[in-house]
Formats: sequence, structure tokens, C-alpha cells
Amino acid sequence: MKILIAKRQVTICEIAQELCVSDRTISSDIATLTAIFPIETARGNGGGVRLSDSYKVNRNGFTPEDIVTISEIVPLVKNKEQERVLRKIIELLM
Repeated sequence: MKILIAKRQVTICEIAQELCVSDRTISSDIATLTAIFPIETARGNGGGVRLSDSYKVNRNGFTPEDIVTISEIVPLVKNKEQERVLRKIIELLM
């Protein structure tokens, strides 16, 4: 996410080279992140991975990793009111 936030659009190959991992690893990670963040992918010339224009960088101190962690906690919460509040926090952070 830090790379996407900094560059807004990049190819999978560029991310893989920067992180010293395979293209397949990045593709898998992007698939996972698209469930949480507004990430768009496009093939071909001018394609790549990009953050949607609707995504605003968080200025409240929460990192993208913090937001992922919060979203992973939601299914574990038994209390409906606590779950509702956590979902509301996630919405505000995105």
C-alpha cells in the first residue's frame, strides 16, 4: 500500500522488483487488498495497479496496515454494537 499511496499507479512488475518478490506474490496480495481498499487493475498499455481517485490518504495516524488489522477483528467480535462501531470506524478511515 505504501508504494501505491506514493506513486498512485504502478505495474505489478515494478512492485515485485521493489519488494524483491515474484509477480505472482504481488498479484495475490493485490487480490487480497482489493477486498479492503479501492484498488483498480488494468491490463495492457497504460495498465497496472492504481488506487481509485476516491481513496484519500489517511491523515489521522492510522496506517493501511492498521485498517487491515481492524477489519480482521470485526468477524471475531461477538457484540453487535461493537461490530457496528468497528465497521463505522473502518468506513471513516477509508
